[in-house]
Amino acid sequence: MPIHPMKKREIILSYEEYESMSELSIEEQTLAERALLARENAYAPYSHFSVGAALITREGKTYVGCNQENVNFKGSCAERVALDSAATAGEKAHITTIAIAGGPLIDEKFSQQMHDPISPCGQCRQDLREVEDLGGRPLTVLLLSERKILRFQGIEDLLPFGVGPKDLGGRLLRGKS
Repeated sequence: MPIHPMKKREIILSYEEYESMSELSIEEQTLAERALLARENAYAPYSHFSVGAALITREGKTYVGCNQENVNFKGSCAERVALDSAATAGEKAHITTIAIAGGPLIDEKFSQQMHDPISPCGQCRQDLREVEDLGGRPLTVLLLSERKILRFQGIEDLLPFGVGPKDLGGRLLRGKS
């Protein structure tokens, strides 16, 4: 029986890097500013790390979220709070872009911005994949820091080999969203 050699494969990630928000479109600049403002309402007494997220739909509706922690450490991530707000309004399948900003809390009223952008956790990446599948087109993801902005066109570069509703082989039920 012939032995088949292992094949090595590589994944190449693709994203754009900007040094200033002024390099983004006006819509993306506004979204980035809303994500930064949302951080101010984060409740992070345990991790001391605040995150804000803002997303926009095809119709131009904006939803924001910030992380909310709990003593049992089952907190809510900013991205999921924003996604859930859009879903509650029936807009889950219409989301086109999300901006995410995070950094450590210096005290209760001041959040320091990170030098490098933070990235969504695994659960948030999976939730973003689901939104992308529901919408039927790549989702734009902006990761913000004080020195740069990373722009991903599609969640696949943040979640390679991800699984979404369309991978389950069945028909995707969209409900109201």
